[in-house]
Amino acid sequence: MHIDGKIDEGYVIICKDEHVFVQARLGLYVECPRCGSQRISADLAMEYLLSQSAGQSEPTASNPAFAE
Repeated sequence: MHIDGKIDEGYVIICKDEHVFVQARLGLYVECPRCGSQRISADLAMEYLLSQSAGQSEPTASNPAFAE
């Protein structure tokens, strides 16, 4: 399971079985509404931020991984 992106409605999440759903907020964990697989939200968020910042040598204002 991983975060694919962020839209106005929330986070676009793809689970291990390729189910796609939108999670409005990240609570303690995220559960796929179709298959029930779960992941801890902190792990998902960290992986997403690291993937967004990969390839950039320095933080920039346009990089969402470094937004405050």
